[in-house]
Amino acid sequence: MAAETNSITSEELLDILELNERDHVADLGCGTGFLTIPIARIVSTDVHAVDLDRGALEELKRRAEELQVENILYEHMSYISVFHRTRFIRSLRDSCSMSCRTLSK
Repeated sequence: MAAETNSITSEELLDILELNERDHVADLGCGTGFLTIPIARIVSTDVHAVDLDRGALEELKRRAEELQVENILYEHMSYISVFHRTRFIRSLRDSCSMSCRTLSK
């Protein structure tokens, strides 16, 4: 018997996150933008899109341009490297008062 998988839509995830237009977001491991673009449409701040896969970032950038979403900053790096990049952390710190949300089932 195959294992049952539950898929979730980007809309369902956004409902869980309860974002508002002033939130500051870093999408670590953003891929081609499953959440990045919908988040950028909600918030008025820049969304930091971070991924190690340069091709995925290029596809995200192409899609964002096509959809006229302009508030995305693209960062080519491992999400682990984020914590070692002073410039990236300073950018996040300067643009927001950082807070964490814990999601649980």
